[in-house]
Amino acid sequence: MNKDTYIKGGAIAFALMMFVKTNGAASASKQALAENKIANDKITTLQEQLGVGDGASGEATADEAPAEKPAKSHTGSVTAAKKTTTTVTKTATAAKAATGARGATGTTPLHWSYEGATGPANWSQLDKAYEACLEGSKQSPIDITNAKAANLSDLTFNYSPTAASVVNNGHTIEVDVTPGDTMTTKGITYGLAQFHFHGPSEHTVGGKAYPLEVHLVHRSLDPADASGKLAVVGVLISEGEENAAFKAVIDNLPTEENKPKTIAAPIDPKAMMPAIQATYRYDGSLTTPPCSEGVDWNVMAQPVTMSKAQIAAITAKFHEPNNRPIQKLGSRELLLDVSVSVG
Repeated sequence: MNKDTYIKGGAIAFALMMFVKTNGAASASKQALAENKIANDKITTLQEQLGVGDGASGEATADEAPAEKPAKSHTGSVTAAKKTTTTVTKTATAAKAATGARGATGTTPLHWSYEGATGPANWSQLDKAYEACLEGSKQSPIDITNAKAANLSDLTFNYSPTAASVVNNGHTIEVDVTPGDTMTTKGITYGLAQFHFHGPSEHTVGGKAYPLEVHLVHRSLDPADASGKLAVVGVLISEGEENAAFKAVIDNLPTEENKPKTIAAPIDPKAMMPAIQATYRYDGSLTTPPCSEGVDWNVMAQPVTMSKAQIAAITAKFHEPNNRPIQKLGSRELLLDVSVSVG
């Protein structure tokens, strides 16, 4: 499938909204005109990097350089975990809640699925705790279209290579990471708990789905936040070049469900991010039961690639397509960060 088609909804909307915003703000003064030219030059650069207009792919490559930061040692991570026992416990809980995963022993039954009588249309009837799946007004995923341009603070990632394990929990392939990686947005710092896959993508762009989507699930580290607010970063994946950032996960995919497998090589979440980190943002929910709302959603506008074989290796582990149907945006705002640096 053509990669330009995949990014057309997000990338072109992104560039056009920046253009309208910049030109609308320009005045007759020389200074304003100069600022307008700079902004338009950035738009051109963005189009080139996203592959709009010149045929370039513009997608993040597997060898994207991580930040200059030493890898976390297992010993250091254990020490940090001991100092933040409460935080780690909440983060582990978030990891399970965000995917509906079974406990480590696999004794908790799964009461929902993606098809049939226990599928999304009936989630709310399966358990009283799942009522938000039907009655909620801020549900996820959504179709990304008609986003409003906004100057937002960039997401700040403090990621580095980390120890991890991978499990097939019956719904998805989930990678649980050692506590220590963080992401900051809106002045709140969140700890990365895990990331998992949905195929096809749960979010769509202009009605079009991607072969795969990665959700990086974070929980608030604020001691005053008793509920542990969640923030999720979604990365859309198109078919293209092989992605080395996911190789260790794919090489260690479990053959049995609910039996975690330690990944020998460190996992680097930062390398999974696209080169241009412009984000669509909205207030949403978990995309699996109990469909809890209040989740801070951040979907990367630029996709990354995986090879056809890599995508197939992951989706082959799913019993069924594991994407929840699109939910109505309603009165919510869908924002597109136009303050992102483009070089």
